[in-house]
Amino acid sequence: MARLPRIHVEEGLYLVTTRGGQVDPLFRGDSDRDAYMDLLAKYKDRYGFKLFSYVLMPSFIHLLLELMAETTISEIMHAMNSTYTKYYNGRYKRNGHLFKGRFKAAVVEKDTYLSDLTRYIHLVPRAGNSDVKPEDYKWSSYSHYLEAKGDAREVLEKFSVIPGEQVRMYKRFVDEAEPSDLKELDKKVQRSGIIGSAEFVRRIKDEFEKENEAETLTGKRIILRSRFQKVFIMTGAAVIIALSAVTYYYFSASQKVEGKVEDMFQEREDALKQDLEAKYRADLVSYYRATTKRLDREMKRRESE
Repeated sequence: MARLPRIHVEEGLYLVTTRGGQVDPLFRGDSDRDAYMDLLAKYKDRYGFKLFSYVLMPSFIHLLLELMAETTISEIMHAMNSTYTKYYNGRYKRNGHLFKGRFKAAVVEKDTYLSDLTRYIHLVPRAGNSDVKPEDYKWSSYSHYLEAKGDAREVLEKFSVIPGEQVRMYKRFVDEAEPSDLKELDKKVQRSGIIGSAEFVRRIKDEFEKENEAETLTGKRIILRSRFQKVFIMTGAAVIIALSAVTYYYFSASQKVEGKVEDMFQEREDALKQDLEAKYRADLVSYYRATTKRLDREMKRRESE
């Protein structure tokens, strides 16, 4: 089946899911998880995205992140996955792909689903074992919320303006999650490439249709941009078309010039031949005249004797 174009919303919020293959787990031990977290910090610093929540599981990874301007989710995930695969293959003396196919990225309506999706991600470790508490699972971002640090603070501010109260209310929000709500959200995560209200989904789909003509040459993503950026893109396209026309003109002109140059050299060659022949004839005349004068002088000398 052909890959669908990936929707890219400038500065959008994304829920990213990347899965491992059928043979090897993504992490064989805590040292591998540490290596992945180091890479996550490295690329977060490089690309400037916000990381609201994450969870590392043996067979898959969830990341909830918000892009900065001029950055795409594909750039980030390609860098992350390829670098971690190189690390993993080098450490365990293996070859080939580690992740199963390409990652899945769902565009998220931030105002409506940001808090719900952080809770959903923090409760993932409990899905297979109801006795597991999110605060006991080391390899998620839940501890950031309990300590009110990093990008978690933006989410906590939605619960209260009082720092201490923020953490307490968020923890209650997680602990009292209704299974039916989590199940419904899980359906959207698993099935949809757009997570949001009906209006948000409609708007993204409309933008997708409008921007279909702006699909990249590889056909793998659609970029939804602001009005200013659209104008910039159209201007850039016009410049590219103009440059192509100029290039074609100069190529055609060069062919003509090349022909003209060849004609010019041919003309110069013919002129040079004619000049040489004229000089040769002039030399013959001069030689004849000089010889005649010498003969005349010799004859006059003999007559005088």
